[in-house]
Amino acid sequence: MPKKTAGRGKKAGKKAEAKVETEAEAGKKTEMKVETKSDAQKKLYRSRNEKVLGGVCGGVAEYYNSDPTLVRLAIILLTLLSMGAGILFYLIAWIIVPIYPREK
Repeated sequence: MPKKTAGRGKKAGKKAEAKVETEAEAGKKTEMKVETKSDAQKKLYRSRNEKVLGGVCGGVAEYYNSDPTLVRLAIILLTLLSMGAGILFYLIAWIIVPIYPREK
């Protein structure tokens, strides 16, 4: 059983509680900064994971936070309706859009 000292128990407990609240508030502030920073640095990359040909559709899907299959279907539909413009778009994007960098 811990020793209790006269007069110090309540004050020490209040200080410890205040410190915990301050650290929790600091954690929330840090989380907010991280979220806004990641939104500001969002870039379009070709995907390494969701890749069939060059990873363009997978990268677009990751950028817009959607399903890669829907993006692939949209490219096929664009190709069929525009006499091949979807293929041209895909080839240009394959050349221009960089592949997602490897994590160290």
